[in-house]
Amino acid sequence: MFKNLKVVNFLNIAKAFDKLIIKISNTEFIPLGGFFENLEETEKIMKITDGGFLQGIFPIAIDQGGNLICYSDGQTLSEGVYFWDHEQYDQRERAYEFIASDLQVLEKMLVDETDEEYTSFIES
Repeated sequence: MFKNLKVVNFLNIAKAFDKLIIKISNTEFIPLGGFFENLEETEKIMKITDGGFLQGIFPIAIDQGGNLICYSDGQTLSEGVYFWDHEQYDQRERAYEFIASDLQVLEKMLVDETDEEYTSFIES
């Protein structure tokens, strides 16, 4: 059962809009809430990585290369938002790079990919 309310609330915000992405630098991440009918199903990502996540880490978005944005509830890493590099999978402690102290910062990075300003910027 997916019990971290901060993560569930963030995924619900992202799920409410069909075309929201998280834009960080030149990389677009798709919030995982949109992939699953039920947010509890996001635990499938944790199982697919065969225990590749540290305790208290919750995946919340994915890029085209399989890298993830995760939220740490503070059990093993300081509470906050992290980039998870799938190529560092076998070295779990080195796979995480700190992005932000809370999910509110990430909410501000949500972009509607159908927005004319965004698409004209990307196409230029």
